[in-house]
Order: sequence, then C-alpha cells, then structure tokens
Amino acid sequence: MVDFERSSKPWFGPKKRARELLSNRTDVLDPHHAVKAIEDQLGADATLLQHVRFVDFVHKDNGFRFTIAIIWTASQPRIRNRLYFEAEEIVRKTGWYPLPQGERLYSRRKQKNFRNDFEAPIFEPKIGSKLCALERAVNEEGGCAFRIITEYGNILIDTGLPGSMSPTENDRLVLISHEHSDHTGNLLEAVDLGLPVVMSIGTAQAVIGMAKIADDDLRHRVRLLDHGSTLALNSGISIHIFAVPHSPGSSGFVITDGLTRVTYSGDLCLRSARHNFSTKLLVKATEGKEATKYLLLDSTMAARTAGASENDVAAEVISALAQNDDLIITSLGGDHLMYAYIDLFYRIQNEKRHTTEFMVHSSLRGIFESVHTSFIESDRGDLDPFILSQYGASRSAWGESRWLFWLGNGRPVQSLFKRIWFVPIRGLNQVVPRGRVGVIFVGRGEAPIQFPWSEETKAYEFDTSPWTLHSDSQSLSNFIKNCGQELRVFLFHDYPRRLDRYIKRTGVHAQTISVSPVTF
Repeated sequence: MVDFERSSKPWFGPKKRARELLSNRTDVLDPHHAVKAIEDQLGADATLLQHVRFVDFVHKDNGFRFTIAIIWTASQPRIRNRLYFEAEEIVRKTGWYPLPQGERLYSRRKQKNFRNDFEAPIFEPKIGSKLCALERAVNEEGGCAFRIITEYGNILIDTGLPGSMSPTENDRLVLISHEHSDHTGNLLEAVDLGLPVVMSIGTAQAVIGMAKIADDDLRHRVRLLDHGSTLALNSGISIHIFAVPHSPGSSGFVITDGLTRVTYSGDLCLRSARHNFSTKLLVKATEGKEATKYLLLDSTMAARTAGASENDVAAEVISALAQNDDLIITSLGGDHLMYAYIDLFYRIQNEKRHTTEFMVHSSLRGIFESVHTSFIESDRGDLDPFILSQYGASRSAWGESRWLFWLGNGRPVQSLFKRIWFVPIRGLNQVVPRGRVGVIFVGRGEAPIQFPWSEETKAYEFDTSPWTLHSDSQSLSNFIKNCGQELRVFLFHDYPRRLDRYIKRTGVHAQTISVSPVTF
C-alpha cells in the first residue's frame, strides 16, 4: 500500500471542480480504506502512485468541507490522466477528491539533511581588521577571481576558470558567488589547502549537483550562509551575503571593516521586462556609514549586444508551440532552462491551463529542488530575486505540478497534449519528439546542435536573452549614472580594454581593474 499522511491545514488550489464533485459524496472513508479503494480502482497503474496526503478542512468563508486526496505520481501521463478523468468515480467510492501531482521532490527534507551534513563548525580565519586593497587574482583570460587584502591575510572572492589561478599562503577565506565554472574553476585547490569557504546553500547544492566538487571535499569546509545574513569575524570585518538575479543560489557580498565598504555584485541581471534589481543593489552598496564605498559590478555585456533585453520571449515561444506538436528548448547550462521553464509554466498555466506537458531533463532536478524549497518556505530570502519579482512568492506547487515530467525516471508515453522539452544539449538523445518539431536555443552565439529527428524540425532564432540573466549595456549605463560620485564603481567580467572603451563611449563614472592593486 502506498504511503499516506493526514492534514487539516487549508488546501490552496483550484476548488471549483473539487467542490462540484464533492457535493455529491455520500460517505468519507478513513485514509487507510480510501487508499485501498483508490488502488483497486487503478489496478496495475497503482504501482505508479508515490504518496497521498489526505487534507480534510472546512473553508472559512463558505463553510464547505473539502476532502482532498493530493496524490503524487511517477512521471507517466497515464496515471495522472486516469486520476483526473476518473475523479468522479473515486469520489463516489471514497468521498475524497483525487488531485494528481507530479513526482514529489521532498525538497525541504533534502535541504534540511544537506544543511545538517555540510554545516561547518565556527571558524575564525586569520584576517586583519582593515581592508587595505583590491587586486585581480586572475588575468584577462582567467574568468572571475579577486583578492581583498588585509594586514594579515586575503579574502578570495571566487576562483576563476580551471587552471587560471592558484590560492596562496596568504589567502585565508574564500567567498563563492555562484556555481558557474568561471567562478568556481579552482575551488577544489582552495579546499585542498584547507581554506574555509562561504557560499549560499543553493550554490553549494549546485556545485555538488554539477559534479564540480565532491560532497566529502566540502564537508567541514563550507559555511552555508542564508541570503540576508551576516558573518561577523573576530577581527572586526563582517561579510553580508545577499541574493542576486543570475542563477538559482547566486549571491553578492558586502565586505566592510567599518571604514571601507566593498560590494561585490557577482554576476547579475539588473533588469528585464518584468524585474528591476537596480534599486536594491544601489541600496546594498551605499546604505552603510562607511567613509569610502566601492562596488565591483558585473559588466559582461557592457560592450556587447547579448544582454538581457525586455523581449517577451515566452509569448514568442507560446506562439511557436501552436505551430508544432513538440518544442525543444535546449542550452549548454541548466539554469537557463530553469528560467525558461518557470516563465513558460507560469504563462501557460495562467492563460491556457490543461494544454501543455513539460518534459524536464533529470540533470535539472537539483536546481528545481533548491528553488522549490524557497517557494514553500515562509522566509523568501533565499529565493532568486528574478523569480520572485517576476512571478511572486505564492506559487508553492509548480515544482510538483501534474504537468511536469522528469526524463530518465519513467519516460512519458501516450501524451495527449502539446509538449515542451527542457533538455541540455548533452541530453538531447533522450528526446523522443513527434510530428512537427521546433527547437529553441537559449544562450549566446549559435547553437551547436545537430537535430537527430525528422525533417520537419525547425530551428527558431528567438531573442532568449531574458533567460540568460546578464545585464544589457543600457541597463548598466543607467545604473552607473545613478550611483553618484560617492560610490566608486569598478567594472569586471570583460577585457579591461573593451570596458575602457565602453566607459569612454557612455561617459559613465566608472573604472576598470588593471594589473595594479586598488588601494583603499
């Protein structure tokens, strides 16, 4: 018999159909007998059930008694469709309305276990009390890594591309903004030296999930800081971590000694069609009482044309879906696919419910679990600001939706609806499309894809930059012009010569970081 639980907490979801069917119930079985009756109804398909939550509550406004059986199932359309279309019969036999769900993520439990396993003991790196200077830790080709120098040791911010740098004996602490390889390429070398590491739990899960480092290598090394929290060192220096819109778990840092304030933005997108992070970042960089304030600002797209535009890419994709049986959205990285999924799921479920199935590659599951936990927790501090500002914080079940199917864990068959696939390029061999097929690449440059499907495959060239989350040139220049003279802005994440040309062309009050250290 499938596992089940009882609850009397209010159930939030579509109530019209449930109330219509429940109005005719004659009896309500206890959960044990209700599970047995549901399994008898489903026959062999009952093996696809995963968990049932029986929710019995009275609506406070109208006094109606809802008896809802929330049922999580395997990634098979057949079982979810049976629960939906046979709901009237199940209500008649049990008194419970079956609400089919996707696979249960157990994300809160997993995150709690993860936190318990990797929470490091209190550490006190030997760092001085005064921030003295800032220097690049890698060359122009080396990705992102900086050192903040104190009298007795360095704070290393990110670690660059693989092989681009080596931690030194003066590096005492490592801050990691997010899991991308140009920021974590030499993390293992830092860990091997015994350096303590600070990052968000979302970044830690992504680093391990993407096999950049083994969990045993991070155990007792990493300090997991929740976004919005501050780590105060005995030396008097404090490190504040905050969420930034770029990828799930992405962080910025504010490092201060009371006199000097250094804000590191990490990679981020200042604005797109439905979000604006500019004011929040400016407040972080300027709100303290420190005499001097510095901002290290991600400027990847300052002199390029591939920054996040205000294009409504979801509308274009939905239009293309109407012309195809399957749409395949692919990318080099999982986080871009995550944003594509949330955008499209939100739009389609709000505008055209019960029309589309979403097929997601299993390699994205860890990212989904991390973001799903942030949605269902009461504290939203860890939720990616891009997702929060675009879609709000009330959608608690999107990650366990009836319409989401995980590839590689029971391949979906007998689909009745349109389908959108979210698969990294390396996993395209798991896609089994049908009929007319459209393909959309999320990222910069041309898609390195060869289509192994029918001749009817069509590649679309949509502007998908809103899903890649790097600031566009105009957003950057507008932001810098609003910073004021009291905030010294340093641009990073592109060649200094190119950034110098951008500064000259736009007239913004900013500098690049050259070979020589910047003295505070």
